[in-house]
Amino acid sequence: RDEQNRVFAEAEEAVARIWDPSQHAIVVAGEGWNLGVVGIVASKLADAHGVSSFVIALDGDRGRGSARSSDGMNIVDALHACAQHLIACGGHARAGGFEINADQVDAFREAMVSFAAEAPAPGRGGRTLAIDMPITLGDIDAQLVREIEMLEPCGEGNRSPLFLAEDLAIREMRQVGNGDHVALRLAAPHEQGSPSIAAIAFGFANDMSGLRQNDHIDVCFALDIDEGNGDIEPRLVIRDFRPRTGA
Repeated sequence: RDEQNRVFAEAEEAVARIWDPSQHAIVVAGEGWNLGVVGIVASKLADAHGVSSFVIALDGDRGRGSARSSDGMNIVDALHACAQHLIACGGHARAGGFEINADQVDAFREAMVSFAAEAPAPGRGGRTLAIDMPITLGDIDAQLVREIEMLEPCGEGNRSPLFLAEDLAIREMRQVGNGDHVALRLAAPHEQGSPSIAAIAFGFANDMSGLRQNDHIDVCFALDIDEGNGDIEPRLVIRDFRPRTGA
């Protein structure tokens, strides 16, 4: 678990450096990443950012990668479309694996981003998210997140659960990363004694530009653990939101 968290944290740092949220694919690579966790990390990136993700463990001049679909992209079609940059690849619609020369990673990323921009993906545009259950903030704690993590790896037939919380008040919000993402603290004023909770909305800076502190929103989200400040607390990874009227 520690190794998975380390690789995921380093992969997120790479995403913040190189990924444009207008792109429909993420490709990150790292030296010293454990091959045994790159599939889980690809799933977590896909869940967090809502786009298909490709994670490559580099070892010298070679790398082996794992891919997970999030937005309807057919992974095996995508890998075959970019096969000129790969040594080998295989998989199915929702997940795949591949081998690559290290000096081809940048070209592969460029080719995959181009493919994703043109590929039909039923999850884009007027997408519908399948919410598993409504939840109150008082029901969310680190133990719940750990129990959900036991369901991993997520993928075909085992997607990460999505939750709905309604009428949350924005206590804090700021742009993070390169200004593309939004970090928030949300509270449920109608839940007596409920604390505020951290939230992150990757790629939502433009969509949330009209929101202000103390506005109320409904949010659809996955859950993860935020260890960024040395503390361990659950965090909402926002997949969609809608403003409340008359709040």
